Amino acid sequence: MGVNGFINFNKPAGMTSHDVVAQVRRALKIKQVGHAGTLDPFARGVLPLAVGKATRLLEYLTDDKEYIATVRFGAATTTYDLEGEVTSISDRTVSEDEIRAALKDFEGEILQTPPMYSAIKVGGKKLYEYARKGQTVEVEPRRVTVHEIEFLPPDRIRIACSKGTYIRSIAHDLGQKLGVGAHLTNLVRTKSGPFKLEDTGEKLINPLDVLTLQQHEITDAELDKVRHGQPLTPLLNNGYKEDEHVILSYNNNVAAMAAAKEDKLLVKKVLLSLILLVMPVSFTPAADCEFACVKPYDMCNKAGRMVTSATGVNLATQAVAGKIAKRLVKDAATSGAVKVKLKSFSPMDLAAGRFKSFELTGKDFSAEGIYLTALNIKTLCNFNYAVPTSDSVVFKEDFPLAFNVALSEDDLNKTMHSNGYDKLIESLNSTGVFKILDTQVKIKNDRFVFITKTVVPFVKRPQEMVFSSDLTVKNGDIKFTDTKIINSAMTLDLSKAAFALNLLNPLNYSLRILEDKNAKMKLEEVHIEDNKIFAQGTIVIQKG
Repeated sequence: MGVNGFINFNKPAGMTSHDVVAQVRRALKIKQVGHAGTLDPFARGVLPLAVGKATRLLEYLTDDKEYIATVRFGAATTTYDLEGEVTSISDRTVSEDEIRAALKDFEGEILQTPPMYSAIKVGGKKLYEYARKGQTVEVEPRRVTVHEIEFLPPDRIRIACSKGTYIRSIAHDLGQKLGVGAHLTNLVRTKSGPFKLEDTGEKLINPLDVLTLQQHEITDAELDKVRHGQPLTPLLNNGYKEDEHVILSYNNNVAAMAAAKEDKLLVKKVLLSLILLVMPVSFTPAADCEFACVKPYDMCNKAGRMVTSATGVNLATQAVAGKIAKRLVKDAATSGAVKVKLKSFSPMDLAAGRFKSFELTGKDFSAEGIYLTALNIKTLCNFNYAVPTSDSVVFKEDFPLAFNVALSEDDLNKTMHSNGYDKLIESLNSTGVFKILDTQVKIKNDRFVFITKTVVPFVKRPQEMVFSSDLTVKNGDIKFTDTKIINSAMTLDLSKAAFALNLLNPLNYSLRILEDKNAKMKLEEVHIEDNKIFAQGTIVIQKG
C-alpha cells in the first residue's frame, strides 16, 4: 500500500520547501508528500514532511516553532532579509541593553503585519506578485504569539512562537523600533512542533511517536466499525473533552482520527493504509487461502547466470507477460494505461516461461465495459512457470496472485451503462414485480449510495428510491449491509430491497474482470476511503 509516515527533514539553504517535497517524491516514487510550515529559501533547519496517508495527519501536529535568527542592525531591505534591496542605512550603533529592552515589546500576543514579499494572498494574488510589480496593497495585521524571545550577543535572537509568525517581520519591526533598520542575514528553524533539529534525518517516523493527542486503542471488533466510519462507544469516564481530537490506534499504528462527542468517538478520518504499513494485507493471502508455492526446478544452471529484470521491452517478456496480462484482464484493457513488469532468474529461464515474479498495474482503464480507477495484481510466489502458446499461456504450476482494485463512483456509473450490466437489470425486471429504468451510484460520507428509478405497480410515475449502505464481504461477494432508505416518503420492505440491491451490485459485476474459468478468486476485504472503494483478495489460476 506504499510508504506512510513523517520525516524530520533538515532543509538546506537555497532550496524552497516545494523543492524538498519534489525531491522526496522522486526519491520515494510517491506523489503524496507534504510539509508542515514553509521555510523561506534562504532559511534552513527543521521542515517536517508527511509521506503517503500521513499527509492527512499534518493538521494534528502541534504547530509551535523555534528559530535562531541572525540580524544585521543598521540596514532595512525590501524583503526584510539579505535577498532584498536596501531601503535605508544607519550608522548608529545600538547597545545590547537597547535590544533587550526593545524585544520585550515582542513577547506575548502581538499584532504583526506580514512582509510584502510573502505568499499570503490578497485579492486573489500573492503579496510578492504585487511587490515585484512595485505595487503596494493594504495588508491586515495578524495576531500571533511569541512565547519566548531572547537576545544572544552579538547579533542572534532566539524566538519561540506560534504558527504563522514571520521572523523577518520581527527583525524588520525591531529595527524600526530602534530607529536603525534591520534585516535577517540567517535563519535556522531549530524546532517545529515535536520535531527538533538535533533529531533530523531521513528515516520514516511512526505518527504515533510524534502526535501528542490522546489515544484510544481499538479492538479487532472495533476495527471493522472504524473501517466503515461508525462511531465507537469506549468506556465511560474516559476523560475526553467535548470535540477533542482522539487518535484511534491499532497494532501500534494510526487507524483513524476521531472527535469526542458526548459518550462517543465519532470517526473523522480513516487511515487504514497506515496500518497496512506493518500489516501488508494488500498482497498477503489469508491464512486459509488454498495454494502452495513450489520450489524452483528445471532451472538454467549455467555458471555466471545473472538475475534480470524485464519490463516489456524484449520479445521473451512480451511473450510471457503479455499473454498472462490478457488472461488476467480479459484480453487486456481497451483503454487506459496498463503496465506489466517481470523479474526473471535469467534470460534463458524467462524464454522458457520460468520467472521470479509478475506484476500488472493499471490506471484509469476499461475492459469489456468495466471501468476501474486502479488495479494491481502481483504474484505471491517467488517461482512461477507459465509457458506462452500461440494464442494463450499454459500454467505449469498453480499461479497465485494478490489483487487490489480501486473504483470511483464515476467508474461504477459508466460500468452500469454497459451492455453486460443491462442484462442483470433485464433478468431482475423479468420477475414482473417492478421495472428498473435506471441505476446510479454515489459515495457519500464513506457510505455506498444506490439510486434506482423504478416503475412500481399501481403507481403512474416512475419512483426514485435512494438507499444508503455499508459494504462487507460475505461468501466471496461484496454485500450491502445496514441498508437504509433515504427518501423516507417511500414505503418498502428493506429486507427484500437489500436482496434486490445485492443482485444488482455493480461492485461484484466489476470484479468479473478478474474471473477465469480455471481461476479461483477469493475476495477478502472491501472498504471506502477518500471517496473511493477498495477491494482486495487473491486469485489462483490452476495449472494446466
